Amino acid sequence: MGNKTKEIKENMESFLTWWAEELTGMIPKSLSRLFTRREKTARIFFSEKQTTISLPTDSAEKEKIYNIPFPNILAAPEFKNLLTEEVNHPVTVTLSDKLILERQITLPKAAKNSFRNIVKLHLPRLLPMAEPDILFDCQAMEEEDMITVSVAMMAQQTSQKIGAVIANAGLRIKTIKGLSHHKKEQEFTFLNLSKKYKLVESRITTGLIAGLLLLSILFTGLYYAQLSKREAFLTGKMTELSKGARGIEALSSEIQSFDRQQGLYQSKIDHIRLDQILSALTDLLPDDSWIFDFALNGSRLTISGKTSNASLLVEKIDNNPLFTNVTNSSSRIGNAVNNQARERFSISFELVEKSND
Repeated sequence: MGNKTKEIKENMESFLTWWAEELTGMIPKSLSRLFTRREKTARIFFSEKQTTISLPTDSAEKEKIYNIPFPNILAAPEFKNLLTEEVNHPVTVTLSDKLILERQITLPKAAKNSFRNIVKLHLPRLLPMAEPDILFDCQAMEEEDMITVSVAMMAQQTSQKIGAVIANAGLRIKTIKGLSHHKKEQEFTFLNLSKKYKLVESRITTGLIAGLLLLSILFTGLYYAQLSKREAFLTGKMTELSKGARGIEALSSEIQSFDRQQGLYQSKIDHIRLDQILSALTDLLPDDSWIFDFALNGSRLTISGKTSNASLLVEKIDNNPLFTNVTNSSSRIGNAVNNQARERFSISFELVEKSND
């Protein structure tokens, strides 16, 4: 029940914020500035070898550069002193493309409206860490018959360290972003606390006042016409989203079927490969020899047994194209029956990687 109440509250806040923005967007910017003020922001850019801090002033920005690599800069006394003594504004943090992990995937064009849900579904395959341990964002670029989705992540622990240093300086962090490696002008937003600190009540009041002034001038008929158009637009979007969801379900089912089929094929290939190896060893083994132990560890195979000439057997195995890196340890033993000398061998070799042809 508590989670449901929290969800309803968040949805109501989002709706009121959207409604306020819709109303304030209808009035001239000069009038809007009387009710809202633009907050200045200090910007911190972290890279592998350097940190740049841009401080807002009344004229041009003031820059401070430290040639200290990340994350060592977070513990540097001069960096902490700068945050405490010279920074008086909320902070926006940007990480270079070398400090984040980025992956790209391609999806059908039908997934353009729900690619975030697809990415979240397959996140364990794309990123090396569990979802609770990361902050991630994804951006899509539409192409001719598909969309390319860039997925980026940063460790939750890194975000917490940055946030702790900034909070200890008595400052608040607005956003943490990352630069894309594939497209320099593209940014990923890992953390966005801007809305958390907005004066929502003030914006709602401003929007309502401006809306009342404007709505008193507009015709009732025009107002209802605009609502009708918006309702038709939202209905169309809901229909499109429903079609996209069905397409995504079909795609997910197809992917799962493909994974199962691929696993079955791989299992059959491995069995065929083992049969080929056993057949080759049978052909190489002389009639007076036998194997009593067979061990496979990854791509390395070890066989143990008895033979009359271990060196000859090693030479045959070494000349076979299926095997490489052959090593042998053998000991000579006597045969009590016919006094014929035999050798106990333990031959180890690697399997040549199978061709993809």
